[in-house]
Amino acid sequence: MGYYTIMLTTLGCFIENKRKEKNYTQLSLAQLLKIKQSNYSAMIHGKRPFPPSYIESLSKFLSFNLNELTFIQEELNDLKILQKHIKLLSSDSIKRLKEYAELLMLGEKS
Repeated sequence: MGYYTIMLTTLGCFIENKRKEKNYTQLSLAQLLKIKQSNYSAMIHGKRPFPPSYIESLSKFLSFNLNELTFIQEELNDLKILQKHIKLLSSDSIKRLKEYAELLMLGEKS
């Protein structure tokens, strides 16, 4: 997964959490943005970028400050550092990390 996709997915998760806090449905937010629910869903899941105007509108609808989004860049920086250090690990250690990551993902699905 590339950095751009991770950024879109992280933004989508952030917005979904805010949406749920405010008890909006995806459909109601899509209607506020004057787009189809399927387009909103694609943006939330990182399959399509959010136009800046949508992010600004969502910040008003969902009551968040645009400065709150700086955490996305911080996460990407952390990921870059982690990837750099993973390259220094032995193949056995990398295999164990992958197995651990798979277990974590399975745990999140249940």
